[in-house]
Amino acid sequence: MLVVAAGTMAQAGLAALVESAAGLDVAASVGPGSVRDVAGQLEPDICLLDLEGSRDVESAVAGVLADLDCPLVVVAEARAFRAAMEAGAAGVVTPGIPAGSLGAALEAVGQGVGVVYPPGSLLEVRAAAAPGEQAMGRPVEALSPRELEVLRLLSAGLTNQQLAATLSISEHTAKFHVSAVLGKLGVQSRAEAVSTGYRLGLLTV
Repeated sequence: MLVVAAGTMAQAGLAALVESAAGLDVAASVGPGSVRDVAGQLEPDICLLDLEGSRDVESAVAGVLADLDCPLVVVAEARAFRAAMEAGAAGVVTPGIPAGSLGAALEAVGQGVGVVYPPGSLLEVRAAAAPGEQAMGRPVEALSPRELEVLRLLSAGLTNQQLAATLSISEHTAKFHVSAVLGKLGVQSRAEAVSTGYRLGLLTV
């Protein structure tokens, strides 16, 4: 796990938050200009980039991603979510995210799930990024195998707690999976997700 922030205090604070989440270890915490120097040596599986207050989120994300070969999660204000995602971030979370939620978000990104925290803002980001596709009722992106599995479990009426138990993941991570499915399908409820899944042929009777 690599933590990137513009200042030693910010680096230490973010690293402490990550380490307080169960099972997460920070291999290094550096400034944006040092990513290239450490990324090749450490080969991190995930990078967490603090861009709180940044005026050019898109350029900052693109610059860090150019030196990485792993998913990037960005800490930024909600207004910067769309820019971060369009620049290639795998996840975006707001400052002040609880350690448990951050751990679940990083776990979900590690499993290939795009994450937005708080989850309720995912639909707004997707709609803003591709309004035409949403209006036409098509998924903005194809569902991953895990998301298809979640959709099938939703069609069986499972709760988040039951999803977590079935998939051997935390309930926090289950919520992120459900949110990702809703966002990609452009719907706002589980029932709509299941209905859309049948209509698109993602689910069969």
